[in-house]
Amino acid sequence: MRGDITTAPRGAAATGGEPAGGALDLQANGLVFRPAGSSSMIKVTVLYPNAPGARFDLDYYLSRHMPMVRDRCAPACRSIGVESGLAGGEPGSAPPYLAIGHLTFDSAAAFQQAFGPHAAEILADVPNYTNTRPIIQISDIKL
Repeated sequence: MRGDITTAPRGAAATGGEPAGGALDLQANGLVFRPAGSSSMIKVTVLYPNAPGARFDLDYYLSRHMPMVRDRCAPACRSIGVESGLAGGEPGSAPPYLAIGHLTFDSAAAFQQAFGPHAAEILADVPNYTNTRPIIQISDIKL
C-alpha cells in the first residue's frame, strides 16, 4: 500500500477496515492514510518578522488570536501551531521571526472557503498583538 500519512483532528470518527481504494483510515488515532495520487494537505504559514521596534504579544496570540482563527475556520482547519523565535543561525543573533503561526487544511480551496468569510475579522485582530507586517506562505505538505 503506497500513500501518505497525515494527522486528523482528535475525536474524528474512524471508519476502520479497508475503505474504498484500499487505504487504511486511522482517524480515531489522529492519523489518516492518503492513497498515492491523492492530494496532500496544505499548510498556511504566517511569519512575523523581527525588526527594530517590532512588538509581538505572544500571550494574546496564543490565547485569543489563534483560537479565534481555528474556531472561525472550523471544521476545515485541521490543526494549528505556534512557534516563538529564540535565535538566528549565528550564535547570539536575534531570531529573524518573532513568531510563526501554522494552520493546516485539506486543500488551498478548503482554506480559501473557510478563511474568506472571516478574513476581515481575523485581519482586524492583528494590531492587537503585533505592529509587524506578517508574511504569508501556503505550502503543499510533502512530509
